[in-house]
Formats: sequence, C-alpha cells, structure tokens
Amino acid sequence: MVMRTRPARDRSIQLLRLVPGESPLHRMWPGTKLGIVVLVGIAAVIRPTWTAACVMAAGLALGFVASRVPRAALPLPPTWLAVSLVATGALALFAGGPPVVDLGPVTVEMGGLVDWLLFTTLLVEAFAAAALVGWTTHMGDLGRAVAALTRPLARVGIPVESAVAAMTLGLRCLPLLLDEFRTLVAAWRNRRPLSDRSTGRRERSREAILQAHDILAGALASSLRRAHEMAQAMEARGGLRGPVPGRIRLGRVDAVAWVLALAGVVVILWR
Repeated sequence: MVMRTRPARDRSIQLLRLVPGESPLHRMWPGTKLGIVVLVGIAAVIRPTWTAACVMAAGLALGFVASRVPRAALPLPPTWLAVSLVATGALALFAGGPPVVDLGPVTVEMGGLVDWLLFTTLLVEAFAAAALVGWTTHMGDLGRAVAALTRPLARVGIPVESAVAAMTLGLRCLPLLLDEFRTLVAAWRNRRPLSDRSTGRRERSREAILQAHDILAGALASSLRRAHEMAQAMEARGGLRGPVPGRIRLGRVDAVAWVLALAGVVVILWR
C-alpha cells in the first residue's frame, strides 16, 4: 500500500512575485493598484480605527477573490513570527487602559491589548495588500506605472526620475536578495550542528555566535558581489536610467475599483 503525502507548504513570506493567471486583477492597470493601495493606506493612517481595518479587510477579500490566486501560493507564516506576535500581545496586555473587564476577583485593563490588535491588524493588511499587488503585477509594468503616475511632477520641474529609478531598482533587487539570503540560510543549516548537551553552555554559546558571525559575513560578501555584478550590467547598458513611462490604460475593472476605493475612503474618514 502506497501512502501519499501532501507536499509541505512554503513557510517563507513571498512578496513581489508574479503568480501567472488571467483574472480581473491581473488585467487591471498597475497604476490603479498602486493608487488604491496608497489612497486607502493614507486614509487608514489619518484615522486608524476598526472601521478602517474592516474596510481594508473587505477590500482585500474582494481583491483575493478577483485575483484568483491559488491557495498553494499563499505562504504559511513562519513559527518565529507567530511567537513574536504572541509575545508582543502579552506585553501589550500590561499597558492597561480602558476598557476594563471584570473577571471575578480580578480586574483586567484591555486598552493596550485592543490597541495592539488594531495596529497589528492594519500592519498585516498592509503586507497582504503589497503581496496581492506583487502576485498580480509584473515588476517591469510596476516601474512603468510609477513613472507614468509621476510624469506630471517631472513636467513642473520636480526631480522624480532618480527616485523612480531607485525605487524600480530596489523592487527588482528585493526578490534576488531574498533568494540569496535563503541560499545562505540553507547552507548554514547543512553545516555541522551545534555541540551536544555534553559540552558546556559556554562552548555551545560561543559556537552559536561564531556561526551567526559566519552567516553575516557570507551575506555581506554575497551582497557586495551581487552589487558589483549589477553595477557592471548597468554601466554596460548606459548607466542608471528610469523606466520608460507606460501608457495609462483604464478599463471597466479600473473604474469599478476606483469607485469602491473612494467609497471606502469616505467610510474611513467620515464614519
């Protein structure tokens, strides 16, 4: 009897990686996605309330349905992230403040925990929005959309070309940097393990520090090598130039998205 096992899902957080597909969100102009994320994000920063969190959650749910991204592309959060969230939530509970909950003889002030939940929810939603844009947008199209959106600023004399070029270069380099770091972590895990329990605590601590030093030195060397190779490639192509602004292509999907986004901003600011 052959036992079939499901492949383990990736626990790494994948951002800015295109998931090929044909969906309304894939066909949407990248400038529309960026504009909506920035607009709703600014409204949430101005009024960080549970209304803003609910509006963003509804928009993200609608976006994920419209994107048709397969469930296999959704990463599982790493263990260290879950542990960190639990630890920070426990610390926030000691901050106190209203509302106050009476648990028999014990009175617990939940204000710090409620604020932590709100800002953590908004932060997670911001990362989810960035992931959704990355899963449905090619990086080259994203740079051209930013150049098209900032074209009016360049016409009035504001130097935005260098900033757009630097941002586009950073977006293109981020997946490469994450891949290099994963390679270094995999090589570090395949090294000789730390000393067993029979050795002293001081020796094991010293060995852990040395291994951390080695992986940091390897990351620095790899970053310098990649930066040198990219600088040579850019010099061969004529230096650092900003992306060519793309055409603004708005369709029915973009119009519907803008109407929903503006309605959400109105609800956030005036609710």
